[in-house]
Amino acid sequence: MSERTANAPLAEAHELTTALPLTLAALEAGSISWQHARTVVDETDSRHWAEPRNYKPTAAGTGPRFGLLPDS
Repeated sequence: MSERTANAPLAEAHELTTALPLTLAALEAGSISWQHARTVVDETDSRHWAEPRNYKPTAAGTGPRFGLLPDS
């Protein structure tokens, strides 16, 4: 197994625990699958943005499915 392959799950876990706490909570609650969480991580990965984007949590039952809205 390459170092890159081995590090991918660690990077995903870091992103979930530091930048996406609501997605992590949904994963822990069983509301979403690991694959869904990985998709959120991929789509919101701040390492790929020219400028960092801030996300704010939404109230339960509002906003996008994963409880995140980009700051306006």
